Amino acid sequence: MTAINGLILPTVDKRPEADSWHRKIGPLLAVIGMVIATATAVANWSTIGDIGVDDASVAETDMWAGGLGVAGLGVIKVGIAVALVGIIHRLWGRADSVMTTVPHLHARPDAVPLSRTPRKTKVSEDIPAPLPIHKLATRLWKPMLAMGAMGVIGGTIVRVAAASETAGTEAFRQATAWGVGLEFFGETLLLGGISFLLGTILASLRQAGGEVQRAAGEPVTVLAMSGSANAFIILMMVGTMVGIAQFVASIVLAGRADSPTSYAELATFVNPIREVALGLLLGGIVLALATIGTVLSFQFDRVRELVRRNA
Repeated sequence: MTAINGLILPTVDKRPEADSWHRKIGPLLAVIGMVIATATAVANWSTIGDIGVDDASVAETDMWAGGLGVAGLGVIKVGIAVALVGIIHRLWGRADSVMTTVPHLHARPDAVPLSRTPRKTKVSEDIPAPLPIHKLATRLWKPMLAMGAMGVIGGTIVRVAAASETAGTEAFRQATAWGVGLEFFGETLLLGGISFLLGTILASLRQAGGEVQRAAGEPVTVLAMSGSANAFIILMMVGTMVGIAQFVASIVLAGRADSPTSYAELATFVNPIREVALGLLLGGIVLALATIGTVLSFQFDRVRELVRRNA
């Protein structure tokens, strides 16, 4: 098994069918995140009766509950990342199993090739070198997830601490801008890390598929970059840049905290930018998943063709 930079591969002596800790930790983090998000929603609903009676208390509750709610979503994203790492481990286990089996089959030159939907492919004698996006993804998914988690934690701390400030004051507005901006910057990095993990899965599929074909003594056939893969890269890059832009805008917004009118006007512009950033990144993730499905379909056909020709 060839190692991929930045990826912790399963140990050689670990059986592919053995249980994985990723299957337990990933769902556990998802449940914890959902509990946090639900609890903060209940906290906000409990202040409905105070609207118009104690608006300061409503704003303070919204400050800390909103911060913890976004943190809950961050926990869920970390759970997704853990589950994706588990998928990569399973992927390499599957590749090892196929590489162990296929070379022992005997060639059948009279086998009829399978009919497949035409796809753009590249054929070479050896495993193609990783694409630049693959190298980038395998190196950056860990630091992106780490920095994202720190951003979410930092923003949450700022918002919870700011709940003690009097609502409507300059300090309260300033803390809101910093806390929300930092939290959503962390969410952007978490989704960026998940995107890079999906890129790492694509890199693993490409390399593992090449190793299987080489072990079978066959030319290595891989799919060319598809339109969905290119669109995924574009959406991921643009979404990350928009996420960084909203954080810069949040810093500018904090500087307007001394003027309630100017602050409100700029906040009306800045807040939707955060949703745009997350939307772009999530759209890219959908395209990455669609690309993974296409690659898996191609590799299934390719392995089946190797077995028919050599069985």
